[in-house]
Amino acid sequence: MMRFFVFLIVLLCTACPSNTTIDISGQDWQLDRWTASTLPEDINITATFADGRLSGKAVCNQYFADALVQKDSVLIKTVGATKMLCPEHADVERQYLNYLQRATAYQINKNELTLQCGEVTLYFSPVPEE
Repeated sequence: MMRFFVFLIVLLCTACPSNTTIDISGQDWQLDRWTASTLPEDINITATFADGRLSGKAVCNQYFADALVQKDSVLIKTVGATKMLCPEHADVERQYLNYLQRATAYQINKNELTLQCGEVTLYFSPVPEE
C-alpha cells in the first residue's frame, strides 16, 4: 500500500508542470539593462537560444554563435555578426557582443534571464508574443 502512495505522489509531482519557470531555449529575449552602464532607451537588443545556437539582433546587426547551455552554465563561442554600419550606438553593440563571449552562467528568476559575463551581468525579459 505504501508503494502505491509513493508512486501516486511521484506521478502527481511530475505530471503538474510548473508555470513559474521558463526554459532559456526557444524563447526570444530582449535586453533590458546591464551592470556596465545605462543602456540608451532607443535600442533593441535580442537573444534567442535554440538547438545549440545563439542568435539575435545587436543594435543594428544580426549576430550568431554556438552556445552550449547546461543546467545553469552557458558557454558562448566566437560571435559572428553582419557588417552593417551602425553610426549611432556602435559602441553599445560592440560591448554587448564582447560581453556575450564572456558568459559563464545564466539564471531565470521570475521570467527574467540573467547572463553573467565576467564582471558584467546582462538582464533580459521575454519578448512578448505578437
